[in-house]
Amino acid sequence: MDAETFREFFRRQIEVVDALGCLPNEMVGITDRENVTLYKKIAYVSFLDCFASLRFSKDAFGKPSRNNRKRFIDFLQQDAAWEVGSMISLSFLNEKLLNVKTDGKLVRYINEKLCLGYDFGDTISAAKIDESIEPLLKLASTEAEKKAIRDCQHYSIMYRYRNNLVHQARRPGRASENLGKDNDEACYHTYAGKSVLYLLYPIALFKRLCVTSLNKLGRYFEENKLDPLALEDDPRCF
Repeated sequence: MDAETFREFFRRQIEVVDALGCLPNEMVGITDRENVTLYKKIAYVSFLDCFASLRFSKDAFGKPSRNNRKRFIDFLQQDAAWEVGSMISLSFLNEKLLNVKTDGKLVRYINEKLCLGYDFGDTISAAKIDESIEPLLKLASTEAEKKAIRDCQHYSIMYRYRNNLVHQARRPGRASENLGKDNDEACYHTYAGKSVLYLLYPIALFKRLCVTSLNKLGRYFEENKLDPLALEDDPRCF
């Protein structure tokens, strides 16, 4: 299989997943529509898993495949062109630091960033709220704080999100898919009477990551004269 055939196959699969929806006479209500979104996300992360396993296969990368977490995150970093992925979720970090011994400097900085005030129904891009990792690490006074910061990088959160999708068939968190339907980037929203910012990875973000990384992966195969099918573990067994 050449690179273009590989790309075209997965382009069609992405289009099929994108077209999935509810028939009005079969499924009614937001809950059912969100269930369709759940299974579309599961399909998209299965594509990303496939792409990552081929990108970092032994034959393509020159050494054995890394563990699943590192391979998935490395693939997003190198091939998905996801700038927000490198940023730290301040909302997640604020919650995580509740259980971490700290001198308060980092916590105060985060609280100042998060106390701007948002109205019910507001949807805010993560790029407008979250921070790059370097300034936050400079504010950290302990190794526990530094670990908390790294754990709250969007790449890492996305991997944990992926695990919930793949292993438990559920979306983590309480964010509303409906409030992020017009976004293709990580975003936050609020609920009435609550000051918490809820993180949402909209379905359009998953599609964008698949499309972008597929194009770059195809170019990688072409430039290195690699046959994608030959990189699979059992190419002749199915």
